[in-house]
Amino acid sequence: MVMLAEKMLEETTKTLASYYAKKSVPRGQRRAELEIKRKLASLFGEVGQGTVRELKRIGRVPSDEITKRKLVDLINKSGAMFRRIFEDGAVDAGRYGRRRAMQLIQQAGLSVTLDRETMELPDRVKEEMLEEAFEASERTMRRVRGDVMSNLSISYEEGLGIDEAAQRLEREFENLKTWEAERIARTETNCYQNKGAYRTMVDFEVEYVQWWTAEDERVREDRADHVELHGQIIERGDTFSNRLRYPGDRSGGESTIEEWINCRCRLVPFIIPEGYRPPDNMPRFREEDLIPIDEDEPEPLSDEAMEEIREEVKKHRSVEKKLDVIEKRMEEQIRKGEAKGMSAQDILPDYKGKQETFSTDALANKLSEPKSRMYGPHARKFDNACDFLERRVDPRVHNQAGLPNEIGAHDSMRYRSSYIYSGENKGRINWNANRTQALVHEYGHFIDFEGSHDTQRITEEFFNRRTQGESMVNINGREGEVGYRDHFITPYVGRVYGDLKGLEVMSVGLEYMYHNPEELLRLDREHFKVIYAVMRGVLT
Repeated sequence: MVMLAEKMLEETTKTLASYYAKKSVPRGQRRAELEIKRKLASLFGEVGQGTVRELKRIGRVPSDEITKRKLVDLINKSGAMFRRIFEDGAVDAGRYGRRRAMQLIQQAGLSVTLDRETMELPDRVKEEMLEEAFEASERTMRRVRGDVMSNLSISYEEGLGIDEAAQRLEREFENLKTWEAERIARTETNCYQNKGAYRTMVDFEVEYVQWWTAEDERVREDRADHVELHGQIIERGDTFSNRLRYPGDRSGGESTIEEWINCRCRLVPFIIPEGYRPPDNMPRFREEDLIPIDEDEPEPLSDEAMEEIREEVKKHRSVEKKLDVIEKRMEEQIRKGEAKGMSAQDILPDYKGKQETFSTDALANKLSEPKSRMYGPHARKFDNACDFLERRVDPRVHNQAGLPNEIGAHDSMRYRSSYIYSGENKGRINWNANRTQALVHEYGHFIDFEGSHDTQRITEEFFNRRTQGESMVNINGREGEVGYRDHFITPYVGRVYGDLKGLEVMSVGLEYMYHNPEELLRLDREHFKVIYAVMRGVLT
């Protein structure tokens, strides 16, 4: 029994230590609240006494707006003092939020230097807080003025005498000194403490954050259900289920006021434990949703993982099902890669040294401009484009496109032609050495025309889904260039040629993979996944 009691005491001590260290409402925050409340109560008391004295001096309950405005003049004159209280409180709370966030980040095992310089609020954050504090003080003064004038109007309508009206006004200011001052202090302190913590987590690149309540009977669970929010985890920068990025986030304005007014919740960093990963397709999750990493599970975006997707795609005959598999499985793989800190550039494959079919000379033989025209920077640009195609496109894709096949004499474009096109000649890539980036664009057409039949079907299905229900318009303002705008990365993707649709999906997508994959992933994730699937040979 003694050993059991000692064990229980040890576990209880650990639990309480963790609770107070991380997840309770901290004493420092409470002290800050009390200091703001004390200053506001004192100011409300002075303003209230002066306003009541002025009412008694007038000797009647005013009915006209001019006299009522004169009565609240003392509130207006105290504006600078209100702003000072709000501004000082904002900076102090922000500093506290930063210090506490850094301590929690360090406790989580991340490298953080806790010194005077790094724990100070950055100037840009301080300026934001001062600006918000100014707006909050103005908002509070407007509300107080409105409450006082409404109080006087009710007294007049009820026919109260001067003494009764003065007593009612005193009660109004007594409420301001007590519960209203406390509510303001709590709201302001918590907003800035969490803003300071959030911006600190941005500075130290904390990837995931968690919502934590005060865990007591006072946690709200009405329309703003913070009990349900407790423990919710999101990727930093996303929003919790109540549309806030962190407790006290007022960026949504009055539409989210129920979520942040009088709130005591806090933001804490969440570090994914070793051996676990976030759940797939869940922008908001909890600790129990974490998935153990299976040692036998292929590494994200590896050849083994792509082969699994390729086999799954082959099981389906309809292009709709094939595209559904690509959309879902590629999203899973890319999310896993992102969870490991991979950028869009990191996600791209690297087949360097694995190519047996790709030949720079064979590609040059498919160009409408002879390779002998290249010199200096043009030759280097050509080599860069070839290096990209060799490194980033699966060998099976090149093989299906027929690159090993030598082609003899062919038509040439004029060397200085400003346009590059795939042309009517099957197996030909028209290009201009001054615009080598477009070589990759045209090679995308080449893959589309000469490669897997599934590639053509998938790009067309992707195009049809994105443009369903839309009407054709002029593209890029050029006469004769028509298509569907949708929300493609560039309107040119929506271009149509007679009855042919989706011909620019592969070409523009591959071009972006060459010069700016980050932008394609950020602005059109669906397009990125389709092109990535083709590059990885999923459709061969």
